[in-house]
Amino acid sequence: MLYLSTIVMKNIYKIRLFILLCLGIFLCVACLSSCTNKSDKETGCVMPDLRPLSLDSLNTCKTPITIDVNLPEGEYTVIQTQERFNQLVTPSQCFTPIDFSKYELVIGKKQLSSNLSDLGYELAQSCESNLLTITLKKGRLTIAPIVVYHLLIPKSNIHPTVKTEVIDL
Repeated sequence: MLYLSTIVMKNIYKIRLFILLCLGIFLCVACLSSCTNKSDKETGCVMPDLRPLSLDSLNTCKTPITIDVNLPEGEYTVIQTQERFNQLVTPSQCFTPIDFSKYELVIGKKQLSSNLSDLGYELAQSCESNLLTITLKKGRLTIAPIVVYHLLIPKSNIHPTVKTEVIDL
């Protein structure tokens, strides 16, 4: 028994050092993991609720909306005024006016190598940017259309950046 207590006494400093080392590592990891950028509340950033709207949802006509835009293929623009809309866009005969005091129109063109099967939108918001991802799913037909995509986004101080993704079926 005396031999065991002697071994423990000799190694007690090593045990204490090991425990202190483990505690120090734990505290360092906890401190580093809690160090993040300032929260939105601390920076005063308040993100508005930007729920995009399709032009089709505003359509009061019995026919679907058809639009052409005077842009090169592969480009997009954010239209903020009726004057700019009139310069760039040729809407169908029956078109519901856009309230540009409330909305911005994101509109662009994309050439596909086959028909359009599906079109999707996703808006990712942060205090520094708004990223609008347009997903174009191609079909199997050999028709190669130029797709005009469009989406209304509530006005914000941060204009959206648009990324288009073309997905094969």
